[in-house]
Amino acid sequence: MKTLPIYCSEAMKDLICQSMLEYADYAYPAGVDECSLAAREALIDCEKAMQKHFDAEKNQTVISRRIRALVKLAIQYHFRVLTQETEQHYAHEIAVLLDVASGDNILESTYLAAKSQDQGQ
Repeated sequence: MKTLPIYCSEAMKDLICQSMLEYADYAYPAGVDECSLAAREALIDCEKAMQKHFDAEKNQTVISRRIRALVKLAIQYHFRVLTQETEQHYAHEIAVLLDVASGDNILESTYLAAKSQDQGQ
């Protein structure tokens, strides 16, 4: 499996992992056809790998390169639901987390600044 290093804080990792599990339940509910089941299992396996391989000292984990697009969809889905629930916008936070899912090295301070910007809108 070819992996992509993901550089993020533990809080960012936890949010991305939560997003993947939520998206797996939404897009590929249990009991679906085999192709959807494979995508669901890939997301769940990716979440487990992110959790297992997280290095807190390096602020780094990994994801499968093949699943990167689904991880980005999961992040977007999470914030779409959150926006509907809170009527708040999260454009800056989404952008930062999508950069993280692309393999960009994002500092915790950058993430917190993005969250702050969104809260100020």
